Amino acid sequence: VPYALYAETAGNPGPAGASGTHYVGELFGGGIVFWVDGTGEHGLIASLNDLDDGSGEVWSTSSGDISSGNGAEDFYDGAANTEAIVAQLGSGTYAAKLCVDFRGGSFDDWYLPSHSELELLGDNRVAINKVLANDSSTNGLTISNANPFGIYWSSTELNSSNAWDLQLQDGYMSLNNKLNTFRVRAVRAF
Repeated sequence: VPYALYAETAGNPGPAGASGTHYVGELFGGGIVFWVDGTGEHGLIASLNDLDDGSGEVWSTSSGDISSGNGAEDFYDGAANTEAIVAQLGSGTYAAKLCVDFRGGSFDDWYLPSHSELELLGDNRVAINKVLANDSSTNGLTISNANPFGIYWSSTELNSSNAWDLQLQDGYMSLNNKLNTFRVRAVRAF
């Protein structure tokens, strides 16, 4: 499906002549669309680049500083998870805070994707990377699957020590210690 969506919509204002609709791979809303609903009017956008400095970022700032049950366990609502994480951790440098502070395209509603949102991003990375690699305005910034940092944090935690991540090399979600440093890609909804 991602290949078909890319082929059908590359360079077009919208899929199959529908006006006002959006499509996977569209540069829109400060980033790139990676998922749309059946109407084509609502979906999810990923930032054009990773927010970590290339060496990865921790999920939380110290061992045990996020207690299980704080509201960051949702598999579908990354915005709510991110809000809960930042409310508990406050200032500092960590994955969710990088997303909250991001202002790509002058938007201020970026967040760390949930488990399921991150899976959608991974599922459509081939179509997204084709657009990003071939668009001169994005400078070839792609979603990386390079070792060792082809791993992206989600905002979904399991407990006070572990959170879910996506390993792009094999496409699997797994659990890792929150003190590990992995890539961070912000998302927003439209």
